[in-house]
Amino acid sequence: MRRSTSSSLGVVASAMNEPPGSLAEYNALKAEFHQALGEAITEWAEVEYVLEHLFGLVVGGHGHTSRLILDPVLAFSVRAQIIDAMVRDRLGTEKDQNVYWNSLNEYLRELAGDRNFIAHAPLISHHYPKEEGRPRRMGGWPMLTWPRGLLHEQRILPMGTDDLREIRADFKHARELCGALCEALKSAPRLYGKLLQPIVRRRPPRAERQEAKRREYQSRAKGRRV
Repeated sequence: MRRSTSSSLGVVASAMNEPPGSLAEYNALKAEFHQALGEAITEWAEVEYVLEHLFGLVVGGHGHTSRLILDPVLAFSVRAQIIDAMVRDRLGTEKDQNVYWNSLNEYLRELAGDRNFIAHAPLISHHYPKEEGRPRRMGGWPMLTWPRGLLHEQRILPMGTDDLREIRADFKHARELCGALCEALKSAPRLYGKLLQPIVRRRPPRAERQEAKRREYQSRAKGRRV
């Protein structure tokens, strides 16, 4: 059965605590939310900057050369494909020579999806359903999600302030992993050492986290109804 956006919101809603009791409390939460959102987007910009530096290293040119090639390409997905092709060419065609980069590239593709979500999903202030006996009012918990009815199925559950902080930490971790590859290419182009091993993520892949989160929300929602 497909999960609708509205039902996803309902599950998240019923698992939350009481919303802020005043407009001042809500505005304070919203300010924290916007700060976390801005910091996450800024961190992603740093990821793209390091990837551009990586591209310059593998093509053997200066930073100006890499910018001439990449700047006209606006879509990150296309940029990522170009960088991927050049990194693979530099590291070699053998599979075991690309273990680190393959796992990092997969991580970057997943994080790009998170970046797209936080860049395009609107801010929704949750209202508790009437049937739960709570008054409908302005305010609530600020979070990013698609309004009900726009999507039949949502791969990424609504994101609140804590989620955005975790996403920012993921972006920072990816930037550091890209930086490690850059350093290896500059210091020992033919001796990658630890780069023959896959990366170690700071937390499980998104699909696993989302499924665990859905189960947690559903369990907590059932407990409220008992």
